[in-house]
Formats: sequence, C-alpha cells, structure tokens
Amino acid sequence: MRTVSALLLASLATLVPAQPAAALSADYWRGGWRTALGSEPHIYEFVIRGSKVSGAYCRNCSDATTIGFIDGTWDEKAGLDFTVTFAHPNGTVKSVDTQHANLVEGQLIVTTTSGARNGKPLMLVKDLRGPDPGGAPAYLYPPGTPPAPPTTKPAGGGGGGGRGSEPPYWPPGPFKAMPPIARLPGGMSILAAPFRIPAAFENQIRADNVSGVKAKVVAEAANGPTTPAADKVLFERGVPVLPDILTNSGGVTVSYFEWVQNIENEQWSEDHVNEHLREKMEAATDAVLQMQIEIKDRSGVSVDLRTSAFALAIKRVSTVALARGIWP
Repeated sequence: MRTVSALLLASLATLVPAQPAAALSADYWRGGWRTALGSEPHIYEFVIRGSKVSGAYCRNCSDATTIGFIDGTWDEKAGLDFTVTFAHPNGTVKSVDTQHANLVEGQLIVTTTSGARNGKPLMLVKDLRGPDPGGAPAYLYPPGTPPAPPTTKPAGGGGGGGRGSEPPYWPPGPFKAMPPIARLPGGMSILAAPFRIPAAFENQIRADNVSGVKAKVVAEAANGPTTPAADKVLFERGVPVLPDILTNSGGVTVSYFEWVQNIENEQWSEDHVNEHLREKMEAATDAVLQMQIEIKDRSGVSVDLRTSAFALAIKRVSTVALARGIWP
C-alpha cells in the first residue's frame, strides 16, 4: 500500500507547473475546477502533460482531511479518465475512486464509481484560484472571488490549422501578487508557522537569523541545519529542536533493512518495512526522551534532545566496549 508520505511526495512532484501541451485543447482542461460557489464544494486541480494527468482533489482543502491524489490519462475526445486515492491518517490507503470527466459547453462534468451527492454527476466551473475553496486565504484571489465568465475562441484560432470553433474557455485573470516575505540572512524566511522543518542544507538556522524563527518546534530533516549557537538560543527560548540524528534517521534505518534482506536472501513487503521502521523510530524516540529525564534526575540539569541523543549513543557504545573489550 502507498503511504500518505509517498502520496504527498508524488502529489507535490505533479503540481509543478506543466510545460505547454502539444494539443492546444489541453489548456481548456488543466488547472482548477470547482462546483459553483455556494454549493457543496468539490475542488479539482488537473496537471496535464501529454496524455498523463495528475493533480489533487479536495473538499475542505484547508485542513487536509479530504485531499485525494489524482492519477490518470487525458484524451482530447474521450476526456479525463482518472482515479482519486484517499488515505487514512496512519498512512494506509482508505479508498480509490474511479472517475471520468468531459467538457460540455464549458463545464466539466464528472461522474464517479461511488456517485456524487444524490447520485448526480458533478458539474464544475473553471476556478482560476486553483484548489482553494475559499475556506482559507487564497493567494491569487480573495475568498469569494467568482470564476471568470467563459468566452468563445474565434474560428480558426489564429492559425490553428482550421480547427474551427473551439469550446468556451476562461481567459487568464489578473494576477494578484503575494506580499513579499521578510527574509533573514542566508535567505531564510520569517514565517509564523508552528513547525519549521529545515530539510535542504546544513547551517540554515544560525546566530544571525535565529531571531526570525517563530516556530514552536524545529524538526531537522537535513543534516546539521542548526548551528550550536542557534541551538542554544532556541533551547533558552523553550523551542524543542528534534535533532537530525533522530529525526532523519529513518532513511539509514531502511538502508539497514536492505542490508539485512540481502544477507538473509529475503524480500520484505512495503508493509513489513513500514511496520519495522515505525517500531525502530518509536523505540529510539522513547529512549532519547528517557535519557533526557535520566540526566535531569541525576544531575539536576536540563538538556536539549540533541544532547540526550548524543549521551544515549555514548552510553550504548561504552556499555558494549566494557562488556566486549576493544575489538579486534
């Protein structure tokens, strides 16, 4: 089964702006579509590259509880044939709904295997804002902005090879620029988000920009993204830093699983790998938290999670060295 993380990565990869398709008519299909404002929201965002379709579906897009991931094909005459995959919070696939969509006089008509409300197909109109139903702030258009009215492309399409009259389409609307994001030294942005996950480079959070970290928790997905000086400031401010030695150790743990499978001549299922990874990560997290408590109880000194992780590692190595001696 595909996990939510895998689905999210796949979805993020597909939502990169698409290159212009060879068939002009693909422009009438791609982008944001939604049910009429004031009705039950169903929001689609289609990315079309050649005959490949991907993207996202949601109903309440702001809380991520109704997001589905689109995968399928597009044909200029047959329309869109695709699946929408939904997942449980624990990462397993909840359901896969097969859907079909076709353009009828400028509206996108969607039929599903499960059926829409009252068993009727969904009738969607173009939404230039993308997959944002208006429940959360829209960056291109303010909430409640109606879709642009359709127009008809002139016959011939200006040198389109005599294609004749095209179906109605929605021309690009005015672009409302996002407000500039305040940036600190090193290019790090100031965002009042509850979590900050530095995931690309080392030394991203430093003494000269740590004042701009407004998050309540920092999770280090990159190797060494926080300098010791910034680490100290965050600890004094009461901001937990989940250290890289623990947070991003899932990858090397799965590499160890690969090594075990190789030497044992075994092939584990994805579910088996995920189950064992969860066990390892939860056990490691519990051990680090227990070491933090142990240090406080013994010395009366509070330490951060990075120090606790290092102390635990040293303790384990020293315990084995004392039992086995120096080997070889």
